[in-house]
Amino acid sequence: MIKILIVAAVCFPSLVFAQASKEDYAIYSQCLKNYQKEKDKKMYFVVKESADYIRKYDTVEIRNIIAELRGYLSGDLESATDVKFMYRSFADTLKKDTLWMPLLEQLDKKSKSEFVLENKFSKKLHTVMIRSEDADAFFIKVKDFRKSWAAFQYHYSKRAVMVEFSEIATDGKRAVFYFVSKCGGLCGNGFILFCYKENNHWKFIPTFPRWVS
Repeated sequence: MIKILIVAAVCFPSLVFAQASKEDYAIYSQCLKNYQKEKDKKMYFVVKESADYIRKYDTVEIRNIIAELRGYLSGDLESATDVKFMYRSFADTLKKDTLWMPLLEQLDKKSKSEFVLENKFSKKLHTVMIRSEDADAFFIKVKDFRKSWAAFQYHYSKRAVMVEFSEIATDGKRAVFYFVSKCGGLCGNGFILFCYKENNHWKFIPTFPRWVS
């Protein structure tokens, strides 16, 4: 039985890890294009192929977001203040369309399991993949962040930014996912991103980052 499972894992990796769809890559690509446009410069995106940030460091993050949004919808004043600050226009969007909440619940479940990406992003972007163990070799084994980033950017590019995506929770019209970007020891942030499909294009609802370094 064990031999059969090993063979299945080698021959059929999709049976082991969740995989992104063509539509997912369209959403991820639009996210990177927006990020690049916001920074107003060309970037070299180094994408972590295994989405492990939330599983390793923020296991309760999405649950906290769900609790905040539920409090906001129920009229809790403290939650309303936090949500209106953190999520800006999304706060009003949520009141009009509560179908976002089931997607957050779905994202919470998805974030607990392994998710692997491939380099299927838009050809208009400069993207390469990095394995988690290779990223760890740069940033965990070397404790000095300045040396870590110097080595990372020497290996890739001075314009290199390391990014990570969670699996997407979507119903075809709405999509929610977690996005992490890091460009230096004190240059990084994590977002919960909300987007919706309009005229066959994905548009993002502005939010503030959940954390900044």
